[in-house]
Amino acid sequence: MISDLVRFLGLYCIIFWIFLSAFVQLFAMHDNFSGLWSGAIALFEISLGEFDIGPYKQTDWYIHEEVGVIAMVLFIGVSVVVLLNFVIAILSNTYEQISQKSDAVYLKQLIVIKQQIEHEDTLSAMVSSFPPFNLLTIPLIPFLKSWQCPVVNEKVLKIQHLVIAFLSSILWWVIEIPCVLYTWMLMTTF
Repeated sequence: MISDLVRFLGLYCIIFWIFLSAFVQLFAMHDNFSGLWSGAIALFEISLGEFDIGPYKQTDWYIHEEVGVIAMVLFIGVSVVVLLNFVIAILSNTYEQISQKSDAVYLKQLIVIKQQIEHEDTLSAMVSSFPPFNLLTIPLIPFLKSWQCPVVNEKVLKIQHLVIAFLSSILWWVIEIPCVLYTWMLMTTF
């Protein structure tokens, strides 16, 4: 993160220095660009949007008056668009790196938990029960913990799965029978 910030500031300083030297040469007769320090302050104010384009139409050189305006627009375009795009690229790269690390940590913890559950033959019924049915295993926790018997664990798991299968089949019939009756009534009315 800090290295990205250093890269951004380095690029901004390079672009800023290039335009500062050009503006000090072009607008040396103005008080804003009479020296490097005053030019740097004026250029920073320009990058923030604090400027009047009128005085910058006259340059020290005998060139066209629109060169100053073109230089101002070019600086504003480069400093705002390119540097903002660079900041967005840095932030997205940093987010990608952090996201990959967090995914790796999550998957590592998931693997550790899965290995613990696979090696636990006596208490997996407490861990693998589904959310409304895990309340049914709470009264069984002392018994499962004291017995630590794989047979009892398998029986509790089968009971949990039978309850889920029974309730899902009841739910299917409760939904299916009215749908069939409604469809039959629609077919007989025509």
